[in-house]
Amino acid sequence: MDKTLLHQRALWRSRRGMLELDILFRPFVEACFVRLPPDRQKKLDELLNLDDIELLELTQNPDSSPNYTTLIRTVIQFQQTGTFEESDPKS
Repeated sequence: MDKTLLHQRALWRSRRGMLELDILFRPFVEACFVRLPPDRQKKLDELLNLDDIELLELTQNPDSSPNYTTLIRTVIQFQQTGTFEESDPKS
């Protein structure tokens, strides 16, 4: 998939129905999406495709889904500190 199209879709999907999710994901996608490796961009796209309730539960308990744990922790870290550090690219 074209990177620009994937980025635009992530921007659109980061606009959620829950304010808590908007505050968490929109700034991250705007500031960090292009800095993610392509496989992590696709994983973020998958994550943002989840429904709001499931996504909120994952943000409250990142360890409940090992497939997204590191990515969710990265998003939360960015929201809390304003810094972006990619660590484990596997999850």
